[in-house]
Amino acid sequence: MVPYGQQIGASTAEIAGFTTVRFGMAVVSLLWMPRLADTKGVKLCILISVFGTAIAYGLQGNAYLFSGCERQLHSMPPGDSMNLWAGHECVVVNGTVGIVETIGNSSEVGVATALGSGGVLECTEDCGNKGGVYVMMAGRALAGFFGGTQPVLRAYVTQISLPNMALVKLRSTVLFASMQAGNFALAPIAGVISRFGLHWPWYVSTGVAVLCLVFVTAFFKNKEESSGVAEFGTPGIRSAPEDILMQGKKKVDAEEGEQALHQLDRGILFKHCVQLQARQFVCRFPLQLDLTMPCKDKILLLMLLAYWCVFQCVAAPWLQAESLSRKGPVACGLRQALILLLPLLLEYESFGLMDPTSLEKSRESLAAATSMVMVPHGIANFAMSTVGFLILSSKIGDRATMRVGATLASALLCFYGYASSELWHLLVLHGFVGVGLGLMVPAIAPTLQRYNTLAHPEKTSQAAALPLFGMQLGQIVGPLLFGLITGDAQDRSRMNLAWLVAGISFLVGMLLMDFCFTLISRHPVMRKLTYTPEQIKTMLETNAQEEEVFVDDMCKLLRGMLTQGSPEYRGIKLWSGVAQRFVARVLRETIPRMREDPEGHLEDVAAWIAKVGTDADLDYFHAKFPHIPRHRRWQSDAYVGEHQFNDDVACISGTGKARSAATVSARIQNATSPVL
Repeated sequence: MVPYGQQIGASTAEIAGFTTVRFGMAVVSLLWMPRLADTKGVKLCILISVFGTAIAYGLQGNAYLFSGCERQLHSMPPGDSMNLWAGHECVVVNGTVGIVETIGNSSEVGVATALGSGGVLECTEDCGNKGGVYVMMAGRALAGFFGGTQPVLRAYVTQISLPNMALVKLRSTVLFASMQAGNFALAPIAGVISRFGLHWPWYVSTGVAVLCLVFVTAFFKNKEESSGVAEFGTPGIRSAPEDILMQGKKKVDAEEGEQALHQLDRGILFKHCVQLQARQFVCRFPLQLDLTMPCKDKILLLMLLAYWCVFQCVAAPWLQAESLSRKGPVACGLRQALILLLPLLLEYESFGLMDPTSLEKSRESLAAATSMVMVPHGIANFAMSTVGFLILSSKIGDRATMRVGATLASALLCFYGYASSELWHLLVLHGFVGVGLGLMVPAIAPTLQRYNTLAHPEKTSQAAALPLFGMQLGQIVGPLLFGLITGDAQDRSRMNLAWLVAGISFLVGMLLMDFCFTLISRHPVMRKLTYTPEQIKTMLETNAQEEEVFVDDMCKLLRGMLTQGSPEYRGIKLWSGVAQRFVARVLRETIPRMREDPEGHLEDVAAWIAKVGTDADLDYFHAKFPHIPRHRRWQSDAYVGEHQFNDDVACISGTGKARSAATVSARIQNATSPVL
């Protein structure tokens, strides 16, 4: 990016602006692309993205065509010399001409001296043509505008994989590993291609985007179009109950309101659960539509903040190159944590990379050392995010694996400044940071995407995009933060402080993520994953509340019954310890302990209903479970006498046999007399 920007005549600020524009438009992309995927389908979204990306790469590759300045030939006799100024780009056309760079306060950056029989230089001066810069800026903006497919793909992979969490984890790991492999495997290839011209990597990227466009057009299918292996593992059966929900919901006019939509949900879910029950599947999906917008989801907003803290430490904006002073090099590196601070750290004398006589050699040494440090990081990250993560998470779980990786990475980030003075120190540290990130990052996507799919079934892509706003904000704020901490002068104490802040920020972000996972595990939609079809059928038939909601309502009711001033207050005087103990005993004995085994549990329920229920309760229960022996309902003495009187009256009217009222009254009195 930097050499190409310099070639097209961009200033340092303009080169930095390329990245700022890219990230800024990426935020806009996260606003419209996930919404398009949720409403019109993932395939259309991907096609538009790939097509726009191809145009963006083409513009960036052709930017050099708009930046040309007039070239001049300089004939130099033997022994002649010529000062080279900032903006000069000279190549030797003929003869022998030596070019020596100048270090100092002078505006001269070098001297060209004719050797032997002299020679000819072809030079171009900075003519102020910014056409290439503007074209490059437009290409970067388009790349950001069409670059918001990451949350769309994550949501799609999760939707086609649930409820098989092992498959979700595997596919998410492969998706992440492919991104990581591209970061360190394709960079050397781009370096080789750039030898034929700095614009050629953009051309190759354009060609790859065109191939992707053809591939997506021919082979990519939306989830509802797929008839392959279903979510429940059976070919030919549409796997996603959420899709059935979504198809039915789209038929409901928005004006009919939430009530009509809820009724449709219940009907579709009931029918589908019955079908799944016949096939002995487990019905795993939310019972009701979550009408909360993802932007109002507190868990996702907290995850946005966590992403901000993490990605302002590990993202990679491009470098800001500056000139060298007489005393030596100043800031010439990437303005952000891992990628920003590494070149700045390598400039210190203890690493032995800076050549005070040559700016170009210093840049080459810094670039080579930075690339060398990235190699063990990339290899360790790739290995641990694939094989290592899958092995360790299978033994201790995803969340524990994430904690191990996050703790390792955050601790080592703090040591970059205080514990490194030679290049091999950074090689070791950066390699182990790659291990930590490789264990941490793959654990995030499966849990978060499963929550998004269950909590926001119609807005899965939008829910997946929300935390990525934090990533973009971190990439924008990070350069400002760490640039402010390090300053322009070489101060090792400020550099050490910057690394310490990076480690603390990373740790805070991971603590927030861990807290988000705690909230996710307690969310009602996650508990619905274990409901059986019979349980869901019963909940729908009886119009049951969520268990947690019902428990909360009962707690509020009990508090009202015991609190003076409440409409539910029962008048119990609780200032007496005797009354308190009596109420506590009655409450404990009201609901008996029941056996866990199914048959014993039903027998206990039958006995409980016979004691405190009504005849209607008994009839309903035994109609559902006729094999359970029917208990005679427990009755007070007055209640028994009343029913015996009614039985006698019915008997008199039915048989015609007269019975005296005195006899009937006597029976009632006997029935209602106290038992001694």
